[in-house]
Amino acid sequence: PAPLVLIQHMPAAFTKAFAERLDKLCKISVKEAEDGDV
Repeated sequence: PAPLVLIQHMPAAFTKAFAERLDKLCKISVKEAEDGDV
């Protein structure tokens, strides 16, 4: 498997819930990026 990075501009209050929802719906792990993530 290869890492996948998706960047999209969204309202700050929306991103955490969106990432959590995608994580539940997708077969791959999804998380909101944090400072220091590589």
